[in-house]
Amino acid sequence: MDNSYLDIVKKGLKIAKNSGAKAIYWVSPMFSLDQDVENRHYFTHMLLKNKLPLYGVKYINVRDLSKTGHQSDNVHFQNSKYKEMANYIFKKLPKVFVFPSTIKPILLGGIGYFIFKLINK
Repeated sequence: MDNSYLDIVKKGLKIAKNSGAKAIYWVSPMFSLDQDVENRHYFTHMLLKNKLPLYGVKYINVRDLSKTGHQSDNVHFQNSKYKEMANYIFKKLPKVFVFPSTIKPILLGGIGYFIFKLINK
């Protein structure tokens, strides 16, 4: 998974940079109480945490913040937790980004979906 996933990440970064992105921010995988999911998330987190800075990407780590507030499936979160994490991420972004307050809570899901669609064109 290491090399193939990293190749996909590099492809996405290249697309972003070629599209004019001056700065790229990447949000870490969330912590999961489901051990199978957590194993994948932890592996991905360690890979991204160590590799993304080499490509000039700012890595926003939400692993510790996401250790609580899970729904009963042990993977997804309660709405209040998503809002807390979105606010945390928003505070980490440079102030040149201006989003209406209604957009902040949907950033988490939207970013992941956007990246998925971007690399699976």
